[in-house]
Amino acid sequence: MHPWNRPQEPAELRTQRAALTRAFVKKRRATGKTPRCKWPKVRNATGELMTLQKLLAEHTGRHCNYCDNLMDYTGPKTIDHFLPKSRFPCLVYVWSNLYLCCTYCQRKGTRYNKKALRPDELGYSFSRYFRYHRDGTMSVVANDKTDQERAEITLRLLDLNDDEMVKDRRRAFMQHQVPRRRPLRAGLDSYTASLRDAVQRPSFEDKPFRDFFSQEQES
Repeated sequence: MHPWNRPQEPAELRTQRAALTRAFVKKRRATGKTPRCKWPKVRNATGELMTLQKLLAEHTGRHCNYCDNLMDYTGPKTIDHFLPKSRFPCLVYVWSNLYLCCTYCQRKGTRYNKKALRPDELGYSFSRYFRYHRDGTMSVVANDKTDQERAEITLRLLDLNDDEMVKDRRRAFMQHQVPRRRPLRAGLDSYTASLRDAVQRPSFEDKPFRDFFSQEQES
């Protein structure tokens, strides 16, 4: 889950939020079912009119806010409610509750946990909570007990070690692996050093998975 700076709330959403929320709640009460959201068209920084999904994609580099996979690879762009709309209908159009999400991550459905990590929360960084491994899995590395709990909750809630996700990461890592360089030991000639470098294990730890995945899809 890559850190994300949430852009300013679109004026079109801000001015229509109250009316859209009332209509949503009214329809839910009338039908007993959770209706689909009717997202307004919004303008980006250059004034171009577009869908809210596309606006969010402009700010995430077309990556899912949760699993970091490229959109349209794991599925079309969708908007996820961090606090589910079926349980928190009054927050359905609240800007801070909306995240760009692939269809896979949407399968968490109505499950939620307020302790789960958000990519735009203050102080969030991937390395503070998680680590990638060469086999494509993610593990929790947080030292603080509260951080550990939140990271573990996030892994389970979003199923970030799903088999397909792990496979995608492993393929991206192996395609873009680079040698880990070591200082030349005193007395070691350059030829021997080059042989050592050729067989040493690769490292991808200097780049986040998102960067690898972007290169993979563009190649």
